[in-house]
Amino acid sequence: MRCATAILLAAAASAAAADTSYFWYEPNMDAPKQDLRWEGGDLASLRRACAADSACLGFNTDGWLKTCVTGDCLKPSSETSLYVKKTAPMPAGLWPKPTSVSELSGVALSADASTFQFSASSGSSSPVLETAFERYQGIIFNPRLPTPPLPPAETFEATMGGARRRQPFVHPTATGSLSGVVVSVKEVEPPLQMGVDESYELTVPSSSGTVQISAQTTWGALRALERLSQLTWWTGKGTAFTVFSCVITDSPRFSHRGVLVDTARHFMPLPSIKMAIDSLVYSFYSVFHWHIVDDQSFPYVSTTFPELSAEGAFDENHIYSQKDVADVLQYAHERGIRVLIEFDTPGHTASWGVSHPELLVPCYTNGKPNGARYGANPLLNSTFEFMGKFFAEVASVFPDDYVHVGGDELSLGQGSCWTTNPDMQAWMKAHGETDYAALENVYEQRFVNVVSATNKSLIGWQELFDNGINLPSDFVVNVWKGGWQEEMSKVTAKFRTVLSSPYYENYIENPYSNSGDWMGYYTTEPLNFTGTAEQKARVMGCETSFWAEYIDSTNFFSRAWPRAAASGERFWSDASVNDPVEASGRLHAHRCRLVARGIPAEPVEGPSFCRDEYDVQYNPPF
Repeated sequence: MRCATAILLAAAASAAAADTSYFWYEPNMDAPKQDLRWEGGDLASLRRACAADSACLGFNTDGWLKTCVTGDCLKPSSETSLYVKKTAPMPAGLWPKPTSVSELSGVALSADASTFQFSASSGSSSPVLETAFERYQGIIFNPRLPTPPLPPAETFEATMGGARRRQPFVHPTATGSLSGVVVSVKEVEPPLQMGVDESYELTVPSSSGTVQISAQTTWGALRALERLSQLTWWTGKGTAFTVFSCVITDSPRFSHRGVLVDTARHFMPLPSIKMAIDSLVYSFYSVFHWHIVDDQSFPYVSTTFPELSAEGAFDENHIYSQKDVADVLQYAHERGIRVLIEFDTPGHTASWGVSHPELLVPCYTNGKPNGARYGANPLLNSTFEFMGKFFAEVASVFPDDYVHVGGDELSLGQGSCWTTNPDMQAWMKAHGETDYAALENVYEQRFVNVVSATNKSLIGWQELFDNGINLPSDFVVNVWKGGWQEEMSKVTAKFRTVLSSPYYENYIENPYSNSGDWMGYYTTEPLNFTGTAEQKARVMGCETSFWAEYIDSTNFFSRAWPRAAASGERFWSDASVNDPVEASGRLHAHRCRLVARGIPAEPVEGPSFCRDEYDVQYNPPF
């Protein structure tokens, strides 16, 4: 078998001992170059031949017995279909796919949850790692996932006995036992910032001993512990678990792997935010992009301007206090997740104006004020004095090197607010301008200078680049509009970038077929634009976005997962990992893992099941 199939959850010897009367039917599939021998004959004779041969794990309709019928061995075929032993090795569902997986001997070892020890080598321990040990004791030894997840149940083949059910999974016989895991780290808790090293090596031995994890940083060690959890399965007996032997060497393709969560259009309670952060960890994301305020509400409780939330939040219960924010920051930090905060100006500021109307430009109709206000006023020094004080607070509260300053979607069309205001009209006339984008540039230039004075580096939407603002050299352009390939070619000629355009996953492209939806995101190559190697090196990463016009805690998780996991693999794994057919089985397994951990991820595609289904804990109010 190829090394990518090393993480298979049973050996052929186990299959031989099991009831092999039943086979999965995989239409329009084959396993080329995995031939055991040609047998020929009818379906019944092929069944008998494969069942009698422990090396046979399935056969195709052309009469060939196969030695590998899962994972990377599978390929679409218009000419043949496969029959797969129900006890054949199943993919472990490693997600995202590691950089390198090699098999020690194709064996498994036992681990007892009651005695398994987590420890750090000398000089490697830290508060984050010790907290992770406690957390992964529960995650790794999770009895909610009793067997390796099976592929989607699109078709049940049952001609012998008539029972339409799957055979129980047969765990391989353990060749030894594991006493624990030892983690070695070279850099203990370096600053969790863009570009931090997340590489690791994970070794599960082929005989009794300990799992070994070595990582450059504590943050890489966290990724390795998450990977170890994907190799461990409950046997269904007490505290006994199975861990599969392998060596994994792994590192991310991009440092910035983000999910944007919008808590302004619909408020997300603190427990849901923490659950969202955990779900990022399970799919190897690194950034929680917190779009915390917008036109609709201002839930952030500022110590400098507490009236912003007092008057701009939906109500007094829909706020994030300083204690709440600190709680989110600590929770994310312990899990190796950066929190990138966004306060978007000069547009998207209606909620700011509820308590500070003087910040916004008065709108006019027929030469008279109409009572409306729109957009942060670029002509008043007081606007920038206010922003300077506010962003000084933001810089002190949020530890990330970067703050997202927005800068998108300012309405300047004919008849829009700014074009009707006499002060704005007078400025335009005095400066000989005809395009009101000139006033946007006035605001953005002064605003960028003000926020840069807080010693934060800036990320902003692509309009700041498109409008020719004099941006600092370390500015990161967040590309979000259509025509992103051309935009990326322009941006990366000078600036670093984060790509969001093709990953607006709050939209459901095809409500009747998740497959067409997630596969579209999965097959999008973020470096598919014209540019030099130097330009493509300026792509710091990508983000999936979940704008909340129609999303809150009731549907965020089913909307996000496993669709964001599909994108997440493209952000972590090598560019060559891009085959949705190969990925679908692993993604189904990963979806079942999320469900077992309490994340209500929706099905990948078509009829299927997880051994442990999601069950809402409902307490009726009557």
